[in-house]
Amino acid sequence: MEEQDLIANFLTVTGVTDADVAKNYLEACGGNLDLAVSMHMDSNGAVAEASPSRSASCEEVRAPIPQKREILVEHDHYLLANERKRRRTHRDSVFDKFRDFQAEAREQERRLKNGEESSISSQRLSKLEDLFRPPLDIIHHGSFESVQAKAKLDNRWILVNIQNTAEFSCQVLNRDIWKDPHIRSLVCKHFIFWQVYHDSAEGSKFIQFYPVAHWPYISILHPLTAELQHTWNAVTLKSFTQELEEFIRVHCKPDGTECSSLTNSPYKIAINPKLEASEELQLEAAIQASLVESQQKEDLVYESDSGSELETFSGSDSGSSDHEDSKPSKNKGKQLQSGVQSVKCSQSATGNTTPSNSVHNTSHTDSTQNILSRQSPHDTHPESSDWREYTSVHGTDIQILLRKPDQSRCQWCVKSQSKLKALVLYVSSLGFDERKYEIVSNFPRRRISELPLEQTFSDLDFQKQEMFYIQER
Repeated sequence: MEEQDLIANFLTVTGVTDADVAKNYLEACGGNLDLAVSMHMDSNGAVAEASPSRSASCEEVRAPIPQKREILVEHDHYLLANERKRRRTHRDSVFDKFRDFQAEAREQERRLKNGEESSISSQRLSKLEDLFRPPLDIIHHGSFESVQAKAKLDNRWILVNIQNTAEFSCQVLNRDIWKDPHIRSLVCKHFIFWQVYHDSAEGSKFIQFYPVAHWPYISILHPLTAELQHTWNAVTLKSFTQELEEFIRVHCKPDGTECSSLTNSPYKIAINPKLEASEELQLEAAIQASLVESQQKEDLVYESDSGSELETFSGSDSGSSDHEDSKPSKNKGKQLQSGVQSVKCSQSATGNTTPSNSVHNTSHTDSTQNILSRQSPHDTHPESSDWREYTSVHGTDIQILLRKPDQSRCQWCVKSQSKLKALVLYVSSLGFDERKYEIVSNFPRRRISELPLEQTFSDLDFQKQEMFYIQER
């Protein structure tokens, strides 16, 4: 069939009125009318322009994609906008109803404008609004990154407080802890304080990296590495003050430099001055004690010799012994001394001894050794229970702060070449049996009983200042 006949048949069957459409279908199917009709029916009557002319394709150019600007990372002001949006839908605390946020903002602006330092008002806190108000004057307002940058610059630790509006214990911190003048002075001097809500953007991000198991939550972070250094859960004013001072005393500054001495704490526990004596004084006291002990042993040997000589002298006279037994024990001491003197005088006068006396001297030596062995049975023990036996005079000084179960403290100074067993025996000498109590440290967490006691402090990489807790097993 000719091409015109095929186009006419295609138009008649399909009902298409455009001859160009029929021509395109037929060209696409290679002149097969049936296949071209089927293709038209399958395409639901769509116009098949499969092979447009090259001139037409060159003229139809796609329009360029319109330019648009978007934000990949939100800046701080966007975060603040989201924070305001969150607060509109946030479930406020019951204590927020009593807060005057406008007054707080005016007070904060006034302090920033006047450059006033953080100080607690001397006025009496009579309203609930004042009692549970957050310490805005010591809080760092910003993200965690800004807190870390500020702490690095000032060489201070990061003190974090996560607030949960549904927990009353978190609100108590604002009332009792952060309003204490001594705690405020410690925080302003050694820490950058950061307080956020647990369901805020920054609080949620913080909880992802540092899980919160209990409320209230207070922790200390290292400004350089953001490493968790210490955590509080159950907080009281006295315990928090003591632990905060101990942390400052042990760790000082984040870069390792020593900090100035702490001010007098209202909860300072008196420490026995004997426990703060230097190593030289302790060694001198140990030497004096050993000299006194050796002198007592010599006196014991002399008394034993005197008693044996008296037995030799009085053994030849049975009547004298019967007479001595009948006298009170009060006069026996004087008789022993007179008997010893008479024996010595008789020996010096004769100038020689009888064979019986030499035999008796042998038995006297044996009896003296038996007496000494009975008087000092601890000399047969292979190990000494005195902690001074395991100390050394070599090495650098190590200041060890011991925290007792009753929250009292004592300080102990020892050389770095001393053995670790000296610490265990020293704690036992304080009345804490090692079978019932154990010694642990938190920075890092380790138990002394699990360490080799025969190694020295320097072998175990102990620092110049260490803090240990004595607790029940």
